Amino acid sequence: MKKQISKLRSKVMPLFYELVYGLVTPRNTYCMNLGYAPLTESLRASYLSENERFQYELYWQTFKQIGETLTPASIVCEVGCGRGGGLAFLSKLTPATLIGLERSAFARRVARKKFGLDVRPTTAPQLALADESVDVLLLVEAAHTYHNDALIAEMHRCLKPGGLVVLADFNLGSHDSVQRKLTRLYANRGLTIE
Repeated sequence: MKKQISKLRSKVMPLFYELVYGLVTPRNTYCMNLGYAPLTESLRASYLSENERFQYELYWQTFKQIGETLTPASIVCEVGCGRGGGLAFLSKLTPATLIGLERSAFARRVARKKFGLDVRPTTAPQLALADESVDVLLLVEAAHTYHNDALIAEMHRCLKPGGLVVLADFNLGSHDSVQRKLTRLYANRGLTIE
């Protein structure tokens, strides 16, 4: 039964994401996350749309955890970048090269056409990246449905030595139980959580 559910899910999920990004999401919406408050007022000039200011703030709060270490040679990849609003916002704030990975063909087209982003087709947990090719993997409210050993193994494969996974997501359970679970998952692949 579990195998049949998994097979059905693999057929239904691509259609679900095409419907969400193509029909359900308003045309001028480019971020699909819940957002963060309070706002950092100094970022207002970098907003692509005032309507998505809380969503951009979540990207900023997540991204600033990296620190000031990125250069134009640095590669940052967002897994599950959707329509690209978060990456387009970050492109104003970092010299790094930005790449998006997204399963929805509709969302990829929007991200490319609207923002000129390098967005590649992929369906997590497989990541369409070369071995040791990325300095930072960014996941903003994208991993909760597939945050498992297979994804972490792929992230480990794609990260350059010393690379980072920067994650903002919601998980079921207490903070301590989620922390223990993620610490165990990442430790299985030789990664540590800070």
